[in-house]
Amino acid sequence: MDAYLYVSDHAEEWGLDWDGLKGMGPLAYVYNHDMPDFGCTGIELSAAAGLLRSW
Repeated sequence: MDAYLYVSDHAEEWGLDWDGLKGMGPLAYVYNHDMPDFGCTGIELSAAAGLLRSW
């Protein structure tokens, strides 16, 4: 399963994108190689200050 974080091209939508990141559940395109889906994914910070997918 691959998850691609989504950030809008429209500046007026960036507040919603930021809210998703702060809540650690940003909007993402998830491709599970069986059935593509569009939804949320959980993230958390790694020890190296990167992002890890948690759900």
